Amino acid sequence: MNSDSGHGHEYKIFVNGREAIINSDVVTYAQVVALAPNLPPPGDGVEYQVTYSDAGDPKAGDLIPGESVRIKNGTQFVVEPGNRS
Repeated sequence: MNSDSGHGHEYKIFVNGREAIINSDVVTYAQVVALAPNLPPPGDGVEYQVTYSDAGDPKAGDLIPGESVRIKNGTQFVVEPGNRS
């Protein structure tokens, strides 16, 4: 795997319907949550559920804390507050 993959290229993604520009072909859970509009603050048992589609590899799935996913132009993310079990 080339460590310069995606360097210098901009990718247009969507987080809860809002467009964002990312300068890497990989995005982390923390980056996606930070881009999501109108979320309640973390804490008090609140965590975020992140799902994605139209990504690079894997194409769709769930993103959990500490993970990242390879994106492409048009990758869609949905971030929703959830409660810890």
